[in-house]
Amino acid sequence: MKRLCVIGAGGLLGGRILAAAKGTYELLAADLHGKPAWMPGDLEYLQVDISDRDGLIGALRGRGIDCIVNAAAMTDVDRCEEYPERARAVNTAGAEHAAIAALETGAGLIHVSTDYVFDGENGPYTEVDEPNPLSVYGRSKYEGEIAVTRVLPTATIVRTMILFGYTPSGNANFVTWLVGMLREGRQVRIVNDQYGTPTYADQLAGALLTLADAHAEGLFHAAGPELMNRYAFAMMIAGVFDLNGELIIETTSERFHQRAVRPKRSGLVCDKLADICGYRFEPLAESLTHMKQLAGE
Repeated sequence: MKRLCVIGAGGLLGGRILAAAKGTYELLAADLHGKPAWMPGDLEYLQVDISDRDGLIGALRGRGIDCIVNAAAMTDVDRCEEYPERARAVNTAGAEHAAIAALETGAGLIHVSTDYVFDGENGPYTEVDEPNPLSVYGRSKYEGEIAVTRVLPTATIVRTMILFGYTPSGNANFVTWLVGMLREGRQVRIVNDQYGTPTYADQLAGALLTLADAHAEGLFHAAGPELMNRYAFAMMIAGVFDLNGELIIETTSERFHQRAVRPKRSGLVCDKLADICGYRFEPLAESLTHMKQLAGE
């Protein structure tokens, strides 16, 4: 059985990769924080900071790893604007460190990136479109892609966006946050001018493992199949979870006053993933329903 190491295993995507790979791979989890209570007690776990080059390489060396998935990132876009050095340490230098670790251990590498490498002027985007990041987060992730490719040209880089899903850790994502707010009867303001392709973490985990099994190399986009604005997505969530959509108030980015500039018309085209690996994401409503079932609702 091949050995898979998931860096960033304590996050939403990392956790769903572990769940999807169980029984198919021997698993090694790694994360900045201590082992979460929801992880199985017998799961091999490493507490390591991806921004610590020598610490990461030392932790992974000699463990017989066949493939590393780097799902670790500083993803709070506004916080990246406030702390750009930390953003670069994790998203740029950390990505490079994961590539060096893969090179030194002889493992393959799948590195997860973002649609924020684009400016959102002409989305949805394919893999051949030219990046032009608008924010510290976007720049740090794009520079991470460059670093990974420079160190390990055979690496797989996978861009995704608007990740959501059920997580026993309780970490918030757009869907869990919105469901919580609506259940409390609280009004929320959601922008109607930021477009993208929301992505179910379970489906993305399946795509990453499919790429690993295919030994695919190079750049891929992996995201949900439906382009919509955040307000429309919020209304769909309210419908699937049987919540009061009247609490959702439409607004615009200009009125919302976010610290970091967001790409307005983004989205990712995933034809390459489908053509090479035969992998397609399920409709968004089905993903939300599956998430609802996982949460026991």
